[in-house]
Amino acid sequence: MRLARCLIGRHPRFGIVEGDVTKPAGLKFRPINNNPHALHKPPFPHEPSHATVALSTVSILSPVTPSKIVAVAGNYCAPAARRRIKPSTLVPNLFLKPSTCVIGPGAPIFYPAFSSLLLHEAELAVVIKRECRNVTREAVADVVLGYTCANDLTAGDIQRTEPHWTRAKGFDGACPLGPWVETDISLEDAGNLAITCTVNGHVRQAARTSQTIHNITDLIVAITQAMTLLPGDIILTGTPPGYGPISIGDTVTITIERIGALTNTVHAESGR
Repeated sequence: MRLARCLIGRHPRFGIVEGDVTKPAGLKFRPINNNPHALHKPPFPHEPSHATVALSTVSILSPVTPSKIVAVAGNYCAPAARRRIKPSTLVPNLFLKPSTCVIGPGAPIFYPAFSSLLLHEAELAVVIKRECRNVTREAVADVVLGYTCANDLTAGDIQRTEPHWTRAKGFDGACPLGPWVETDISLEDAGNLAITCTVNGHVRQAARTSQTIHNITDLIVAITQAMTLLPGDIILTGTPPGYGPISIGDTVTITIERIGALTNTVHAESGR
């Protein structure tokens, strides 16, 4: 199931995207009639509307509105290096991005005026299903709603000069998400998906999620030892090699196998 959030008239609505994703012109959006905040409660409890609209006729928003985004730094490495690392001896290097980072597919990325080095970072995003704390390895699959594409935008020059990454990673619009949450991917399959990033059609990043040091289970166990995750919260699982600079006018597309593509274009801050 593909869960999306779209602007119908002036109102954001959660709903289901129907159709063949390889044929975007034929995709339909079927709004959900009742409480969208119950998205995390299994089984899927909603009464879908009988009416659908063409997805191409509505604005697609970020598929969730998280209370927080928990991200991990340095979670990919080259195969040779990975063989020399014992993940059990490492703790994931975690950081937070605020909810105000989130924008949806097609929304403009505004180049932050305080930076001169904006970086793209393609990532698989895990969407949390229900409130959880101290999740065991055996229970991880039960707290995952699904997966979406993310771009962990970074002010690279600020990241290098400031010991904490609040400005470098937390500026407005620094976390494009979308296009929807794919719920029909198992935890095992999510650990081996192709992920790419193109800038103006040229491939910058290409990897598989199996190349991470800490897998999704490792991350959820470690994070929930420290903090409570709420429905709709996002975990960013790290970016593969190849992340790099983007400029005003560039179009960035993050594509993840079995999920879809997230595209945004960079604009000048003065265009807000």
